[in-house]
Amino acid sequence: MSHDIITKVKSMRSKKDMEKSPLTREEELEAQVSNLKKALEYSELRNQGLMKVIEISSKEYRGGFC
Repeated sequence: MSHDIITKVKSMRSKKDMEKSPLTREEELEAQVSNLKKALEYSELRNQGLMKVIEISSKEYRGGFC
């Protein structure tokens, strides 16, 4: 799964970003860490949303048979 996230983050880089002057190794790593943090935050928000959908669906399912 982490490989998928890394691949998605790399694909999010625009062509313009790739044409910038070369970054130092430290700058490159900082940029990667920042992108991974953003991907993790998005993933956590998505999971929270899915859990809410499951919770609501579960309540509706139980409510329909009472």
